[in-house]
Amino acid sequence: MQKLPKGIFSNSISAILPLARFAHRYSFDSVFDVIAVKSIQGYQRYVSPHKGFSCAYRKLHGQKSCSQYFLSMISQLGLVEAIPLFHQRLADCKAAHANLKLLSKKRRKIELCHCDSEPECDLPCGDCDSEPECDLPCGDCD
Repeated sequence: MQKLPKGIFSNSISAILPLARFAHRYSFDSVFDVIAVKSIQGYQRYVSPHKGFSCAYRKLHGQKSCSQYFLSMISQLGLVEAIPLFHQRLADCKAAHANLKLLSKKRRKIELCHCDSEPECDLPCGDCDSEPECDLPCGDCD
């Protein structure tokens, strides 16, 4: 069984799942679908602007944000079937966040380490090895 991400949204969705299954069983799941859609829209309107309007998954992959994805899955499949997909998406978003964090660290390191003393070697640290005109180890431009 897949390990679920831990967080406020994941835990909230997990708490709703038994109710959504109950509603689905007795054919009034559209009420839960509407409540879920309104909740996500409220999140998008009031919470998301304070955290930057976009999740890590969207920033890394250029696809729908997690909340947009969840809305589309609810409209296509219904809440009960959308919840497991949303849990997977949250796990993917967490991985995307970790990747973006690593990329950001690498970019900062590259920006801080330049071979400034040689005019022909003004490439960022780490790129020197890939360029044939600059065969010096990084930081040895002197």
